[in-house]
Amino acid sequence: MSEDPVTLGNVAKTSLHLIVWCKACRHQNSTDPADLAALYGADTPIEVWHERLVCSRCGSRDVETLLIGRRGARH
Repeated sequence: MSEDPVTLGNVAKTSLHLIVWCKACRHQNSTDPADLAALYGADTPIEVWHERLVCSRCGSRDVETLLIGRRGARH
């Protein structure tokens, strides 16, 4: 049985932020998944979104992502 992919919309409903960093130049960015869901579509799987990533500083595609809790989020 396969699991449904995690989507930008699913992540946007949580108290998480996405951190993206470039392995080549170490540039990093933190973003709100709700903003990404609005831009790319709530049904976009995280894996598909990740494949599109390009570092805005050096142009590398060698990037990593991390989901972390938002400061002040209450569970």
